[in-house]
Amino acid sequence: MFLLILLGTIEGTAWLADSIWEFRRRLLVGYRQQAIDHQLQPTSSAQPAASPFTSPADLHNDDPRLFVRPHRDLPGTGGELVVGGRVIPDARHATEQEPLSADAEIATSGKQVFILGGSAAYGYPYNESDSLSGELRRLLNRPRAAGSRIEFSATRVHNTAYPGWNSHDLVPIANKIAADFQPDVVIIFAGNNEWVHWRTSTCLRPGDNTNPTKPEQFVPSDAPTANGARHVLTRLAHSRSLSAVQYLVFRWQRRQSLDSARDAHLAKFESTFRLHVELTGSTYALKHPEDLRRFDPQLWHNAKRRYLDEFRRNLVKIARTLKNSRVVLVTVPFNYRLAPAWNHRQPLASDTDQEASIRRAIALANTLIGDSQPGRALATLQAAEHPDCESPVLHYLKGECLVGLNRPDEAENAFAVCREQMVGHLGGRLSINREIRRASEDAGCELLDARELFDRVQAELGGHFNRDLIHDDCHPTPLGHHHLAIAIRDLLVSTTH
Repeated sequence: MFLLILLGTIEGTAWLADSIWEFRRRLLVGYRQQAIDHQLQPTSSAQPAASPFTSPADLHNDDPRLFVRPHRDLPGTGGELVVGGRVIPDARHATEQEPLSADAEIATSGKQVFILGGSAAYGYPYNESDSLSGELRRLLNRPRAAGSRIEFSATRVHNTAYPGWNSHDLVPIANKIAADFQPDVVIIFAGNNEWVHWRTSTCLRPGDNTNPTKPEQFVPSDAPTANGARHVLTRLAHSRSLSAVQYLVFRWQRRQSLDSARDAHLAKFESTFRLHVELTGSTYALKHPEDLRRFDPQLWHNAKRRYLDEFRRNLVKIARTLKNSRVVLVTVPFNYRLAPAWNHRQPLASDTDQEASIRRAIALANTLIGDSQPGRALATLQAAEHPDCESPVLHYLKGECLVGLNRPDEAENAFAVCREQMVGHLGGRLSINREIRRASEDAGCELLDARELFDRVQAELGGHFNRDLIHDDCHPTPLGHHHLAIAIRDLLVSTTH
């Protein structure tokens, strides 16, 4: 009798509590939502194909105007420019252009110099006055000795470059310049954007099941046992005291589930590769290596070769289109010490048979560098190095070891090999410059070796790695643009066409 009275009291109290807090209704709603969630459980996780780059505007049109960078400095937009966690001094967000019409004034107003290229040629991220065009405009219009190749007092410099453009984008610009303007000199400073839109998803091994564009498939996945358990619990919930207990358990389970989902989301975020994390260093590349079980280095080599061939063909096409002008091709100077995983994950090796040994050597060398033992770290890397196996991260660590051993010239060579072997955008720097030199020979136009120029100037400044001439990933500083302008001015006045 006492037990019945106790149970009745508990049940009555539960009914009273339920009339206030409505926990039974909330419990049943939770069960229904849980059943729906299980029915819509995805069989595969779809990942959107990220595209952080904006496609260039369509330049194949009949507009007779040419768009150029304004000759005056304009206010920048946004705050300070931070690249790879580093504030770039004196930088600003600037991508302005304005139309230039092919009128009689342009045709009769003296010598015309045009600059073609991407963001480096544009002068991003600095003022026009600090760019190649601004510096060259000042230098070419200073009084010079009689007999100079160009009459400097009447030279106009037009900057037709724009951030993000590659050599394919420059072809229609060159056609407009050749057809509608009367260029005396055209300077082509390009090569940083040839595979800016390339994605690792184009180099997956056959049978890879991680295609980010594969659609999700939803199938009912609620097992009969789960349906039966929920049915029993729903019946038991007619008792307000039992529904109160179930509600507390359900709330606890729900909280645990949400906490697990949050932790899984954070873990996924940490494991997801992101662009531009560190400007220098190999920490991020080591933390997020490309998986050779998924990525095929040979497919990347094939794609890289196609891009290089197309780059050279475009340069030759542009130079021949402008055959009535002096054409100067400029090689690409680069930040030797740029972090390997700047835009893409990097494989630790290009040969699966050698991957394990190289991975061990890299891990050991990284530990030894942290322990201030660069000599031992370098010996470890050299022992693991194979001439037929590319490893940008290994060469980057070799560079760091040589820096620690105070051998900066050798370090620069190691960093250059790293840049050459880097997969994706801003890799292949040595190959790009070889193609520029070949294009110069094929088209019979002039060449300015900006990489050699920057190396010499940086050495005169008492440093290495272009640290004073390139502060970010690939754009010359105002000092770099100044020396480029001097070199181009000297080239134009010291040679004949």
